[in-house]
Amino acid sequence: MTTTSTRTATSRARLTLVAACCWAALIASRAIAADAPVIEQIVVTGASALAIGDARAATGLAEGAAYTAEEAEAAMRLLLNAYADHGYHLADATIAVEPRPPDAVRVLIDVHEGAPTTVARLQLSGLALMADTDARELLGVEESRPYDANRLGAGIKRLSDAYSQSGHPLARITLRITVATEEEGDLELLIDVDEGPEVEFEAVTFEGMRKTRPGLLANIARIRPGDRYDSRRVSDARRRLLNSGIFASVHPVDVLRGSDAGHVVYRARVTEARTARFLGVLGYAPPTVAGEPAQVTGLIEGVETNILGTGRQARARWESGENRTSRFAYREPFLFGRRVALDMEWDAERYQGSRTRAARSSLDWELASTVSVSVGAQAVSADESSGRGALASAAFDTRDFRPNPSRGVLVRGEADAVTGGISFARFEADARAFASVAGTHVLAARATVARVAGSDIPLTEWLFMGGADTLRGYEERQFRGTRRLTGSVEYRIRTGRLSHVFAFVDIGRVSDADGAVAPKVGYGIGANLESRGGLVRFQYGIEPSSSPLDGKVHLSLGTTL
Repeated sequence: MTTTSTRTATSRARLTLVAACCWAALIASRAIAADAPVIEQIVVTGASALAIGDARAATGLAEGAAYTAEEAEAAMRLLLNAYADHGYHLADATIAVEPRPPDAVRVLIDVHEGAPTTVARLQLSGLALMADTDARELLGVEESRPYDANRLGAGIKRLSDAYSQSGHPLARITLRITVATEEEGDLELLIDVDEGPEVEFEAVTFEGMRKTRPGLLANIARIRPGDRYDSRRVSDARRRLLNSGIFASVHPVDVLRGSDAGHVVYRARVTEARTARFLGVLGYAPPTVAGEPAQVTGLIEGVETNILGTGRQARARWESGENRTSRFAYREPFLFGRRVALDMEWDAERYQGSRTRAARSSLDWELASTVSVSVGAQAVSADESSGRGALASAAFDTRDFRPNPSRGVLVRGEADAVTGGISFARFEADARAFASVAGTHVLAARATVARVAGSDIPLTEWLFMGGADTLRGYEERQFRGTRRLTGSVEYRIRTGRLSHVFAFVDIGRVSDADGAVAPKVGYGIGANLESRGGLVRFQYGIEPSSSPLDGKVHLSLGTTL
């Protein structure tokens, strides 16, 4: 008992002494910093491989800051590291100070760059699954060429990614650099690869579903137990889940260690979105001419994008106003359990006394994570005539989140043709690009070109321009023709998962055999907001010849981007 007390007292005394020493050192360092001279000017000489300004910045010293011996030593290390990264491993530098009254110094740095280092020899070991030539090509480093640390670092990452994509995520790459000749500064790079075991997915699990069936998620993610690990498939799976429209959020995917080093468990945690919605807006329009009936106007739409948790989609829409449209669409996402989707659509439209009905069906294949194609058939009737034909489309889509992208591109081409009592052919190409500018700011650009030709084109099948989808600031369908070219640029600020505000500029032109409409320009502001009825897109557009108070309000309900 006595011994324990003595040891405790001794420990306390030591702790007190250590604390006192630390406190004294802190006070001394502050006193030294307070007495340290201020850097009045930094002069760098002898630098050519690095610009004078870059060399000065690499030191970390700044005019107006205190100068100490510790700061000088750190500055030299930082400067020489910067030279090594640029291939000058034998560079040397000296630092001196010149007193400047009253309490300042002039820092003089003299650099001796020496010869640039080159790769005299590149040796790889441990390769079994990859050819030596393939590994060297991924590394991007060649013998007898200047050494570049950044280039080598990027090459090692490419080599590591190649192993991760071929089922070896545990591969480890070790680099050792030695100086082959001290005089010329040649380097010898020794890269050892531990390829590790081949890894498979032992189990695929999902958490957070209440309605959605696990089999649907497995079909969307396209990862199943027994598949070889591929880092690209993991990232693609999360993107597929995000873009499915079924989930409000998809948490970062977890890849957990399995029963042994050769197996991993894929775990995705999701939060389901509200997939059913109903929207109804009705109005009453009294007759404008005596004897004509009154008209009920408005919009009624019902949508379900995850019927019984199977991912099946159905949409019904009725809209009445200047034009009247009725539309029903159904999508079977995985036909017979295969990765082929079946789309069916029926719509009827009345426009300026002309009535058109169309029934379409198509099969969609996703050939790769970013490439899809579609082929189908259609039947169209207009007034007293009818015809049948085919349709096809192809799309390349790299958008990170389709409803509200911040980066990526979408390039889509569509073509359809009808023969019979009605005869026409149509083609349209649509290209969109998104780039993250800073934080939540996104720049979006779009360009479309379309052409319709035929001897008997129904009025509803002409190409229209004007309104929310083609040229904002003008009336809906204000211009009509058989050829159309449009473009737009938007500057967006994201305000939520599906929401953003934006400013835009549109330009467009239509023409036909009888002439062309001069290019039109519109500009304005808008907001894309998430609501109970889906996405609501509000836009206020102005044409250059109009007053800002005479702009057009474009409101799109239940829209998607």
